Amino acid sequence: MAIKLYGILKIGKIIIEASKKLHLTSMAVYKLEKTGGKPEFISYKMPNAIAELALNQIRKIKRFNEHRKRIARIYDERLEKLYYEVLLARGCVV
Repeated sequence: MAIKLYGILKIGKIIIEASKKLHLTSMAVYKLEKTGGKPEFISYKMPNAIAELALNQIRKIKRFNEHRKRIARIYDERLEKLYYEVLLARGCVV
């Protein structure tokens, strides 16, 4: 309902803000989160299925990092060649 009234004299916005102040709706981001904190109601635990996925990713992290480093080396080599080609084209390299 508030969304439908949002453009009409800003009634919708007033309804939404009032519902936040009265704690009728939850906030998308809490003030504590904006400063890097974590609200108390958030649990540190995760479901078993998600924990298993996370463990599998952690086990693969060395391989992921090696792959990322190989790709970075390729970019470095090709960009270095491109850099010298640009300098040659501009007559900056003798």
